[in-house]
Amino acid sequence: MVPLENGQFSRPNTSLDLTKAHHYVCSYDNFITPVLHFKEVIYYQKLFDVPVRTNQPYIVAPINNRFPKDTLVKNGIARNYGLELLLEKYFSDGYYFLATASFFDSKLNPQFIDKWYNTKFNTRFVRNFVGGKEFKIGRSKQSLAGTSAKILWSGGKRGPRVDESIRKIYSDDRYETQYENNFRIDVGVYFRINRSKTAHIISFNVQNLTNRRNLLGKGYNPKTGQYAEKYMTGLNFDQVSALLKSYTNECILRECIIL
Repeated sequence: MVPLENGQFSRPNTSLDLTKAHHYVCSYDNFITPVLHFKEVIYYQKLFDVPVRTNQPYIVAPINNRFPKDTLVKNGIARNYGLELLLEKYFSDGYYFLATASFFDSKLNPQFIDKWYNTKFNTRFVRNFVGGKEFKIGRSKQSLAGTSAKILWSGGKRGPRVDESIRKIYSDDRYETQYENNFRIDVGVYFRINRSKTAHIISFNVQNLTNRRNLLGKGYNPKTGQYAEKYMTGLNFDQVSALLKSYTNECILRECIIL
């Protein structure tokens, strides 16, 4: 909705047609062994009839999850291309893993000026690893002990281009600056004690093991010349200590499942 001078509102964007796209994909898929799977995908996506503003900043558009109170026209074009790799080991011999890597580029061109802008989501790369190992324990080997880990490494989020010498924010270059990369490790261990009619599960998980402060967003104040930074949740040692104390005193981490 766009406010009018008479205090009323108009809905100029209700007649906008859907954004259209052409997709080109080349894929290679191979089971190296019955339990080991490799996949490679190269893709290119061309988008057209992308709604954009008729004035700057053009980058404030629905394609960037921004919905300005302004009249939009389907004048923009966009492109996404990249490479995706996957290596997967299905659970066998007591362990499994999944490793993925994605390298990509995402740009928007409003076509009012011939310039390609980075989109909000153009972090350049994402890499993931998930794996786990399980052991049989006990005299009869009917109980289990296991460990798992998850590693995430991705390009940093994007923000506006700033000239700190003159304390100016270039609003049309809203996503031209890329912040530091994100990195996170989650680990967990568990024990499953199997009985004839019951199973006891004791587990302990730690998220963001290295307590890395991954940046969620960064705002620049031209008046003060300072940044206001927001970070994702880190490892809270007070919560971990309280959890361990509760486990010792009350065994609240143990779940009894009636089979």
